[in-house]
Amino acid sequence: MKNYITVFKLILATGLWLCVSPAIAQGSGQTDFRWPLFIFLGVFTIIVLLLAIIMSIKTKETVYKKRKKINKNKRRAHIINSMKETKDIMTLEDVRKLVDTFYEKVRVDKLLAPIFNERIQDCSTQNPEKMYAFWQNILLDARTYYASAFSPHVELQVNNSHFQKWKELFSTTVDVLFKGEKANEAKLRARKIAQIFESKLNLIEITN
Repeated sequence: MKNYITVFKLILATGLWLCVSPAIAQGSGQTDFRWPLFIFLGVFTIIVLLLAIIMSIKTKETVYKKRKKINKNKRRAHIINSMKETKDIMTLEDVRKLVDTFYEKVRVDKLLAPIFNERIQDCSTQNPEKMYAFWQNILLDARTYYASAFSPHVELQVNNSHFQKWKELFSTTVDVLFKGEKANEAKLRARKIAQIFESKLNLIEITN
């Protein structure tokens, strides 16, 4: 910016000298110095316009570089935050987070919510420790659950669509919250559990 101001001053001084020097050399009133003045003004206007264009380009380049740097930093921060937030299922707190988030989705799902609210709500809301213990036992080898997981589901009036939706919600919840070996195992175990429960319920229905 300082360089532009210096050039501007030099141009202005040169133009003034071109206008005044003929009058000084030949005496006042003897020389018409309007043409040098017009020439100077024309050249001066062109140069000012060129300087304005150059400054505009420089400003756009600077803004673009700053935005590019900011976006790069944002992407880097997003990746770092994602890496920090998305981890594997390692602790009981992770299990709690998985179970709580999953049943929050179940409670508002159009297909599963009626069954959940009518039949199994007590199991997961009033006594959530049972659900924590069940998944802790499966994923963390904690040996904390000894009851029958199937018993609370015996009287459920469900079909394949319910199990498909249950698996979908569970897998989606895991993918959003966790990533890793245990997370993959949780999804695999959930699919197997749903398959076993569905088979048992179908067998009970056939037997009855």
